Amino acid sequence: KKRAAGSETILPYAGGAACLAAGIGSVLMRTGSTNIARLVLTAVPVLAVLALVFYLYQKEYFPCVLIGELGILSLLVFRISGTVTSIYIALVAVTVIISAVCLVILYSIGKREGTIRLRGIDVRVLSSQDPKGAVSAAALTALVTVVVLLCPLALGSALAYYGIWILAAWLFILAVYFTSKLI
Repeated sequence: KKRAAGSETILPYAGGAACLAAGIGSVLMRTGSTNIARLVLTAVPVLAVLALVFYLYQKEYFPCVLIGELGILSLLVFRISGTVTSIYIALVAVTVIISAVCLVILYSIGKREGTIRLRGIDVRVLSSQDPKGAVSAAALTALVTVVVLLCPLALGSALAYYGIWILAAWLFILAVYFTSKLI
């Protein structure tokens, strides 16, 4: 079967990235400490939750989950790594940068009423009637995540444990909010 120009699939790239990640994870688990094994084994459920939310839930909820899970992962690394602040500050910076990129992309999509233009065709990305509400939810999630991430730096590492639960509760509240918008 002949393919049209520009109809490349992402599956080989995703498979290659998954194999590379599995190889890096296995090398880290083999050569590192038990803490690294806990981190690598935590990454699998995190990625599974992201995939489930992306494919089975509203598209507006995915950026919120992405930002929230990055925050949870940063807090988990902070707790497991024995409060190494340099690693944690780097993870907080990465989370803030990814949150800012998500917000800029969502803002530009919200201005176009939830669509983006790909190769001359308008593609609906945000499925709700209120794409600006999705931008507001993602912005609020980014704000909550950054505040929760900064608390352990200022008040001590014990708050990292409670921060994980705060972010998980926030994501649950958003899941209820987006589910109520479906009704």
